[in-house]
Amino acid sequence: MQIMLNMPEQNFCLIMKDNYTYDNLPDELKSRVTIFNRIAHNDVVQIINSCVLGVCTSYIETQHLSGLEMCACDVPVVATNTGVYQMHNDITSTRA
Repeated sequence: MQIMLNMPEQNFCLIMKDNYTYDNLPDELKSRVTIFNRIAHNDVVQIINSCVLGVCTSYIETQHLSGLEMCACDVPVVATNTGVYQMHNDITSTRA
């Protein structure tokens, strides 16, 4: 959340596997965030391809599949140094 709060000029999308609601967001973010819950994989690809950057904030996930999906779409990813990113810190994007 702090990343989103620190970037007041930016809009964000959250792709969630659970039923995440706007009630979970601070009021100042609600107008700048679009939430996608349990959507079809083809739609996930389309949404990811519309992004300029992906962020994976988990400190406990070992695979970060969402980050790998973003890399597969050639979207740059900022992630915590855990799991697959800790083992392969040479993962880079070729997107210009």
